[in-house]
Amino acid sequence: MMREQRPPLGKRLRVVAASCVSLILVAGPGHSEGTEELPLLREKGCHACHSMDVVLLGPPYTAIAALHSARKEVMLEVLIEKIISGGGGNWGMAPMVPNDHVTEDEARAMTEWILSLEPLRAKEHAKKRAELTWERSSSLIEKETL
Repeated sequence: MMREQRPPLGKRLRVVAASCVSLILVAGPGHSEGTEELPLLREKGCHACHSMDVVLLGPPYTAIAALHSARKEVMLEVLIEKIISGGGGNWGMAPMVPNDHVTEDEARAMTEWILSLEPLRAKEHAKKRAELTWERSSSLIEKETL
């Protein structure tokens, strides 16, 4: 029985890296259909790790809203503290860095805005992005191996 010949690992990794970069560029930082990012998030540098609905270094705002939609009141203070003091363990290996340049009032405004994102819409965005990522990755890999 003949084994299917696969492209070299380096070539496959380049395809995956190109897919990731193109997704970030297409998605654009911090914008979702019909929802404008809170200007304060950009002013304070949050866009370096977060976006509306694409995973960068940290979770997307829509994922945070979806996760905490059932307990917004409880999570409000927890998330405010996490924005200011940093922390980790909730979204993978990279911890959130402390943001001592953010005041409590600013952190509250950010958190209230994030938690105000409609949870159903957040789940729909996450699903669409996952499907889009899969389709683009598959088509790029197919083109590269042909």
